[in-house]
Amino acid sequence: MKKVLKKSLIIVTMLITFTYTMSNYVKAEDTLIKSAKSAIAIEVETGDDLYDYNADEVREPASTTKVMTIKLIMDALRDGKIKHDQLITTSDYAASMGGSQIYLAPKEQMTVDDLLKAVIIASANDAAVALAEAVSGTEELFVQKMNEEAKRLGMKNTQYLNATGLHEEGHVTTANDLSIIARELILNYEDEIIPLTSTYEDYLRKETTKPFWLVNTNKLIKSGNGIDGLKTGWTNQAGYCLVATKKANGMRIITVVMGAPTVEGRNADTVNLLNYVFANFEKQLISPKGSIVKTEENILMNPSVYNIVLSQDIARMIEKKSEGGILTYEIRIDKDKIQDSDGKIIGKLYVYIDNKLYKTVDLELKEKVKKSNFLELLGSIFSNIL
Repeated sequence: MKKVLKKSLIIVTMLITFTYTMSNYVKAEDTLIKSAKSAIAIEVETGDDLYDYNADEVREPASTTKVMTIKLIMDALRDGKIKHDQLITTSDYAASMGGSQIYLAPKEQMTVDDLLKAVIIASANDAAVALAEAVSGTEELFVQKMNEEAKRLGMKNTQYLNATGLHEEGHVTTANDLSIIARELILNYEDEIIPLTSTYEDYLRKETTKPFWLVNTNKLIKSGNGIDGLKTGWTNQAGYCLVATKKANGMRIITVVMGAPTVEGRNADTVNLLNYVFANFEKQLISPKGSIVKTEENILMNPSVYNIVLSQDIARMIEKKSEGGILTYEIRIDKDKIQDSDGKIIGKLYVYIDNKLYKTVDLELKEKVKKSNFLELLGSIFSNIL
């Protein structure tokens, strides 16, 4: 009879050599960013940084703030706190917002979907505040949620003071932090958000006496470059900012540029950065979701032989024509979680490149495993004896 593992935690380390490159980001030629004061490019699935220019310098974000606002509104829709067709009554405060707006009147009612459309396409400040109040009661309480979410996501240099991005001293973020929240938004809501961020024009109140023509503030979506989002921003203090995204060649790239003196410079830097990334990088699939990481045998379990598999793909970005490095894995399995483990995470796979932690992936069981009853245990014992 095979010996039953008694420890509740085992650690297995495997060394595998891959032709691989490990770099958190690539410094491109100095002429790539000609206008913006800071910039970053990342790939959505992997989260890999592909270009970094002053990405941790603190700056005012202007209306790129609304990437977080939109994320929390989508969360509220997902959680049932608000509904798509729910009518929201505009407060005096929401109606008083300046800057980009759809000119909501006090006590005017509009559905959540139409307000969200106004925020995403036209960067409407009044619509953003109306939605913030619908979710949290007041903009102030909504901003608390924004800062809590920023902390949860590791946005270390961000402080929100409002839901719109209108200038307030101390309302700041970084290109790096903006890439984090933009990635989170797309990872969770790409199918709902991209159709809106890629819409160039639409109407609100179309069948009323005061129709409003929505025109996307991101003109790059109709430039023919494949850009389909995400959010523009501008104030005198922030300069011209843009969180952009494009999907091609199995990759979705997010770029952030901040502090450009002109909209033309902002757009040119964005296009240059996207062109650079797609010309110089490709995604490499290391191992697909469901790949068997380890097979174990334990007669106390039914079935007694079971497979531990990846809960998601493992992929990373590499430079084209790059040289390799060393890829290593560390598997940590919590034996106590294997009992009655249907749908549970039972361990972690730690992926290292050149001895640096690159990624942590949840492990799960391929089969439904439960603790053997007395008859099943006897059967396993006799089977091993025979």
